[in-house]
Amino acid sequence: MSEQSNSSMSLAGKAAAKAPNSDRPSGLDQIAILSGLSARERMLLASLCRSASYIADEVIHPSGMALEDVGFVVRGSVQLVTPADASGRFVHHRVEAGCQFGDMAVLGQDLSDTSIIACEPTELVICPGTEFLNLLSRHVAVSSALLRQYAQSLHSLDRT
Repeated sequence: MSEQSNSSMSLAGKAAAKAPNSDRPSGLDQIAILSGLSARERMLLASLCRSASYIADEVIHPSGMALEDVGFVVRGSVQLVTPADASGRFVHHRVEAGCQFGDMAVLGQDLSDTSIIACEPTELVICPGTEFLNLLSRHVAVSSALLRQYAQSLHSLDRT
């Protein structure tokens, strides 16, 4: 695979290329926003996703590329690194196991300047963006959990 084709690949595509024979993803029962889904619904979602494992400090998604998928952190943690301003400073946001990243990009926020790096050995379940949007439209419990998560984040920002 050429470097150019690899750099334009989605997270789900990279996961498939990295581990083409990986088993069906597991661990979705640990993801907070998916807790309202039945075991069967989580299994159906898992069948649409890919699993990927990363070592500490491995780049999961380099800046300069559109983020098109949602990564559910099953084990470990990742760091989202985004330029803060023209001064060269960066904003670091850690995403722990049980949480997700990429949802804001799938919902329309441009995160192409964001790098995503594994902080430690990390396992992800990567959901294509279109499937994540379908999930939100079909399951009000997931949409509500995501909205509560966003509201808590905004409330935390208010206090700083």
